[in-house]
Amino acid sequence: MLSESRDNRVDLSVFSPTLVKGMLEYIYTDKTDLTDADPGEWLRIADMYELAGLKSDAACVISESLSVQNAAEAFQLSSLYNLEVLKTTVIEFIKQYEQNIHIYSFHRHEHDKFPHFPRNGIGRAVAAHPTFTDFVRTNPAAAVELFAAILN
Repeated sequence: MLSESRDNRVDLSVFSPTLVKGMLEYIYTDKTDLTDADPGEWLRIADMYELAGLKSDAACVISESLSVQNAAEAFQLSSLYNLEVLKTTVIEFIKQYEQNIHIYSFHRHEHDKFPHFPRNGIGRAVAAHPTFTDFVRTNPAAAVELFAAILN
């Protein structure tokens, strides 16, 4: 049992005042300025208080601002908050860069960057799939991590 239901009170002190104000604004008006705080924080508060519309709006903000720098984080958020549409969007974003990613150029230090891949090389892990897109489809979390490391 959550302490909130046991104690009959809600503790919002873990969130910034701006975020709490925005959440209350959303509850009463179905609108809020999602640029006031980090989209990941919007997802956290929306998930905690089961505000599906706010959660969806925050996921849209993340989708619209996808970049090479934030794709890995966006994928992690999609997994953490069970946002399949966002996850698919991130994977599609990665596929756009497929032609620019030269997977097979990894040689000596690949295991240090990607310890979850076998020691025989990340190139071989990817090579087991006919295309990089197939690798992304079957190993999305690893592909996002790889994508972020390659392009950063």
